[in-house]
This record gives sequence, structure tokens and C-alpha cells, in this order.
Amino acid sequence: MSTLLALAAVALFAAAAAGDLLWRRIDHGPVLGLLVLWGGFAMLRHGGWGAALGHVEVAALAFAVMLLFWRLGWIGGGDVKLTAPVFLWAGGGHALAVLFLIGLAGWAVVLLGLAARSLLALPLPGLPRRLLSPLSLDRGVPYGIALAAGGIVAVLAALPEGSV
Repeated sequence: MSTLLALAAVALFAAAAAGDLLWRRIDHGPVLGLLVLWGGFAMLRHGGWGAALGHVEVAALAFAVMLLFWRLGWIGGGDVKLTAPVFLWAGGGHALAVLFLIGLAGWAVVLLGLAARSLLALPLPGLPRRLLSPLSLDRGVPYGIALAAGGIVAVLAALPEGSV
């Protein structure tokens, strides 16, 4: 059962990333779904809320930091709300590794965005232009992709060995 919850969480993280890539928006639905799935997963894997409290503390700290970044105008509100489920799934045991991965994935998103912007300056036909357009940084950095990548890794790391 915990594996099914985790696979559903992976799908919701992918949906959040796709929304950020295509529309530069992270909807509430996937985020709320991720929170609910984590609650069920925590009950199954940790046997109660007491053992899962450390995950809540890590998520609250990450959320508070991202809220400050949003207040400073550095990130969007969708990135703030997606941070909570990412670090709920990561917990203290995987938080630093997930944070490092999010940083690397963020750099990759920016580099791809810069490359797309350069390519879009060329006279490209319709299909290549439509495929590259969502990657362009002209509409902002879709950092939700990097957060979702970290979330997917956190979900997979939370599974017991041999379950996937």
C-alpha cells in the first residue's frame, strides 16, 4: 500500500512540474494531494504521528525559508507551497541531499532556459519553436521543476528497500 501512495506522489510531483513548465503555475490540487498522500504514507511507514514529527519540523523550516524568499521577490508562491510536501517526504534524514539535488536541478533548468532563449532568437519553424518556448526564461524560471525533482527523489528514498 505504501508503494502505491508513493507512486501516486511521484505522479503528482510530475504534474506540478509540468504545470510550472507549461504555465508557470503550480496548482493547489497536486500540492494538497501530496500532503494527504504523505499523511497516509507516514501512518503506514511510521506507525503514527510521533515518529513523523521530525518530517513536519523540517517541512515547516523549509516552508518558512521559502516564504522569506517569496517576500523578497526571489521566487513565486507556487514554489513556496510545493516546498512543504517536498520536505515532508524528505524528512531530516534526506533533507540535505534533497536540497543539494534541488540546487543542481535548478541550475539545469536555468541552463536549459538560457539555451532555449538563444535558440528561439533564431528563425526556427513552428514545431521546434513551440517545443522550446516553454523552456525559455522570458516568462521566469520554472523552479517548480527542480523542487519536483527533489520531491520525487525524496519519495523514492522514503520507500523500503526492494519495494520498487
